[in-house]
This record gives sequence, structure tokens and C-alpha cells, in this order.
Amino acid sequence: MSSPIKTIALFGAENSLGEVFVREITDPRNSDLKLTALLLVDALPETLAAYLAQLDSPPALLPVTPSDPSSLTQALAGIDAVISTAGGTRQAAEMQLIEAARSANVRLLVPSNYGPDISAPSNLSRPIFSAARQIEEALRDSGLAHILVCSGFFAEYFLTPMFDWNTKECTAVVYADQKASFTAIGDVARYTVAAVRRYEEFSQGVLRIAAYTMTPADWVDAVERVTGRKVEVTRGQLDVLLAEAGADVEPPRDFEGTKRQMLAVLSTGGGLVNWGENELDNTKFTDIVPAPIDNYIKQAFASV
Repeated sequence: MSSPIKTIALFGAENSLGEVFVREITDPRNSDLKLTALLLVDALPETLAAYLAQLDSPPALLPVTPSDPSSLTQALAGIDAVISTAGGTRQAAEMQLIEAARSANVRLLVPSNYGPDISAPSNLSRPIFSAARQIEEALRDSGLAHILVCSGFFAEYFLTPMFDWNTKECTAVVYADQKASFTAIGDVARYTVAAVRRYEEFSQGVLRIAAYTMTPADWVDAVERVTGRKVEVTRGQLDVLLAEAGADVEPPRDFEGTKRQMLAVLSTGGGLVNWGENELDNTKFTDIVPAPIDNYIKQAFASV
């Protein structure tokens, strides 16, 4: 069935997540989609510039200034759907994007809120999700059709907080044996673009996807199997972790703070996308097969 979405603007296309989405939207599978890459910085990463240079029909590159609402609205003229990959540190820009998309009569907006479900009970007070909560509230107030992508933890990023393999022995700290959802970044992009094509099935709702549902012990087993290394597991003090995470008032801006918050989410069950009565939407996309877990374990440990 033909999709009403023909033109897509990618907001924040210049960062690492944006590059993955650029590659997905310009893949031959999506040749019927026209992409405009909205850039929040002037310079492109070398890898993205090299990729675009070899395309027969590269997307339009359009630098934008979110603080200038009229110019952002003009940039969205004729755009059917906007996908943001700006990231949680650009909350003000995301708010401007919502208003510009509404003014430009865009059909659909996907905010840059990929990850765990922030509406899960144990996530409601986590400061790491405060910007995402405000963005989702603004979206609902705007009346724009939108899709909130709950994809669990990015599998590639999760390995770093839990494991330390830069020592002679590979170690992991486990605080609780909670199940959580994990999806590789490339699969997040693929599911998201596929859902945008069928946006009327998901607008004003949530896309719930997960490539894998795993406990920390499952990750340890997988790392040992793939790398052939023995992982030394330490049981962390959950009460100490939660006390430290609970003391965070503002969203963390450094790695240690983000790591602390992520582990608190994981250890209290907040990483499971299909919690309660919620079901995954994976089966609605029968042509998408998530990347094998071995792939990103090998990639993460490649430099060891």
C-alpha cells in the first residue's frame, strides 16, 4: 500500500544517531522517500560527508537556526514528516521544532525521545527523562500527529556502563536481575522509518520495539560466548545506587551521571518496553529482522 509520506526532514542529521537515520532513509529500500537533512551545525562528520558524496541523489542539506522560528518553519515547507535525532541535550531546539512543524502543517513528528518508556512507573521521577517528558507534553498540547518511539536501551551504548573490558580482566557490575529491552541503533532507525510510512496506525501513540529482552546475566553469558573471555561479575549495592541516582535533581551532563541513571532505570525494571499490558509492535513489521546480538558485542570489543 502506498504511503502518504513522501518527504521527510531529519532534524539534527549531523550527529551519530542522525547519520544512522540518513543511511536508512537513503537506502534503496526507501527510494520513494525524499530527504531533507536539517543541520544544527555547519560541518558534517567525515563519515557522513563521505557517504553522501557517493550517493547518486544525495539529500538536500539545510542548516537551520532553531532560535529563528520563521526560518525553521520555512525549512519545513512541503515536508510531510519530521524525524528528530537532535538528542536530549537540545530540548529548546526540539520545542522550537514542534512549533515550527505545527505552523508548517507537517503531517507527523517523531521526537528524539528514543529509549525506555518514560511513562513506566519506575521512570516517572527520573531526572534523565525530564526533557523527554516536557517534549512529549508539548507535542500532545500542539495537536500534531506524532509517534513516540520506545525502543529500550541502545544496545551499543548499554555495554559501556555495565562492562569494563579495558583492564586485564573483563568485569561487570550487576545490581538486580531485571529484564530490559535492547535494540541496536540501526534497527531503531529501520523500525522508525517503517512506522512513519504507516503513520496513521501509530499517530498519537507509541511505537514499542525491542530486538532483545535480556537480564544482565544474559548479557554476561552473551559476552562470554561471543568474545571467549571470562567476565568477573560483581554484585553492586542497589540501595546505594538508587540513593545516588535519587539525589540527582537535574539531568546528568557527564558520563558518570548518565551511567548512574541508566543503571538505576535498568535495575528497577524501567528498561522493559512491554511492561504491564503493553505489547511489542515488532510483529507488525515482518520484513525487519533485528541485527544479531553477536554483531554489536563484536563491535564493542573490537579494540580489545
